[in-house]
Amino acid sequence: MIPDLNLFAGASPIQCFPLYIFDDDGKNKRENITDWALEKFCDYYRDYSLTKFDIFHYVYAVLHHPVYIRKYAANLRQQLPRIPLIKDFYDLALSGANLARLHLFFEGQEEYPLKKNYKFEENPDWQIEKMSFTKDRRGIYINDNLLIANIPLKASAIGPVILR
Repeated sequence: MIPDLNLFAGASPIQCFPLYIFDDDGKNKRENITDWALEKFCDYYRDYSLTKFDIFHYVYAVLHHPVYIRKYAANLRQQLPRIPLIKDFYDLALSGANLARLHLFFEGQEEYPLKKNYKFEENPDWQIEKMSFTKDRRGIYINDNLLIANIPLKASAIGPVILR
């Protein structure tokens, strides 16, 4: 499905890196990861069983990794992302696949038993102001009147891989 960029009007910058691309008329579907890129990844990791799906999931994890986003924030506002070749390719590819699955099928996920703490039980204010974590990272202050608690620690990271 072609994304509707009007959905993001006013937000900047918005970039989309799909697995497949099409001609302007919606025909001629082709992979957005070139054979050249596949060859470079296979050569670098010395693994010729890598697939374009593996690379897509690796890139998905890198682009969503909080360390990458923080470290390259200024660059990402001005140019296309550059993808580092990290030794933990397989961990990142697996994390990217899991993250993509969560993003694509979030409606089918079992709801986690979060605890909602309201200062005012009647008419709680759900307006998002400046969200912040609690010190133990197990809760998020939505605003002065609302705290979402009981968040598992693993929810604040993509996985065990740390980008350096």
